[in-house]
Amino acid sequence: MHFERGLKGFGLDIRTVFRDIEGSLVNLLAVWPILIAAIIVTTYIGTLIAGPDFEMPKHEELKLLIDHRNFYLRLVVVFVTAFIIPILEEFLFRGFFQTMFRSFLAELKFFQNLQNMSLKPWASILLTSVLFTVVHFNLTHWPALFILSMCLGYSYEKSGSLLRPIFIHALFNCASLAATLSGLN
Repeated sequence: MHFERGLKGFGLDIRTVFRDIEGSLVNLLAVWPILIAAIIVTTYIGTLIAGPDFEMPKHEELKLLIDHRNFYLRLVVVFVTAFIIPILEEFLFRGFFQTMFRSFLAELKFFQNLQNMSLKPWASILLTSVLFTVVHFNLTHWPALFILSMCLGYSYEKSGSLLRPIFIHALFNCASLAATLSGLN
């Protein structure tokens, strides 16, 4: 695997920024009800297993926002969560792993003989989503993270631009931050 065109190989093109922002909003809004349903079902199952006091554990970044009132610490947490993490994770998972899985799977005879071309990218999206989900250690977050990751992978494949999953990821993280800061966690 190599990236002949450097960053342009990731579909990073300043001319598509507004289209990618619009597309990321559409993609996130389309998957949002499914994410909420996954969280509700996970919480319900958690309540059945652990009892009525079950609460979904919070991400470490969100715990920092709740536990600490230092303005500068909160500012750093918001900046890292809203901007840095989406960029780094999307370069790693969609830009590197999904691209690598897609290249590797394309070499397999099974995928070369596959008649339905639209199914080919889904194997790499699925593998990347499993990896993305597993590295986020909190088991109760896995269903929603898997769904989010499938959306991120689909948006990358469909648009050809890494900007779209970066924007979706950033919007999702911003929604989590806003819910936490407003007390809706």
